[in-house]
Amino acid sequence: MTREQLAQVWPQLLECGVQWRPGMLVHCSDGQVLTIVQVNARGSAFVGVTRTGHVYGWRKKGLPDLEDPATVGCLLAELRRVAAAPLSGVHWSNVWGWTASVVGKKHSSQGALTTGSSLGDSEAEALMRALCAALDVEWPD
Repeated sequence: MTREQLAQVWPQLLECGVQWRPGMLVHCSDGQVLTIVQVNARGSAFVGVTRTGHVYGWRKKGLPDLEDPATVGCLLAELRRVAAAPLSGVHWSNVWGWTASVVGKKHSSQGALTTGSSLGDSEAEALMRALCAALDVEWPD
């Protein structure tokens, strides 16, 4: 996933209900890299701290760091929340690469039903594609 694709799709996901989460690493337009330490009630704004301990007040804009493990974990939590699919997950396959599977609450005799899968070149990209699919946000080319 390119930075341009992320810059195109992330604001749309936020508008559709994806939330910032404490622990996410965020790249801000002013060059600051912040770890989110607090979010507002709707998850649409955050307070962040730099690695040197400088606190930045309420912000709404930035791009998540898709290489940060905590941020990837937060994206998985958001996928589970917005898709109302608590069993969803991401896995690696030698055939398909990274796959994010949205697993619904309904169960069949074989177990939980997978309602959709999204492939990506990385774990984070698979999650971002799954979030887009869950919220009907078009994936940028």
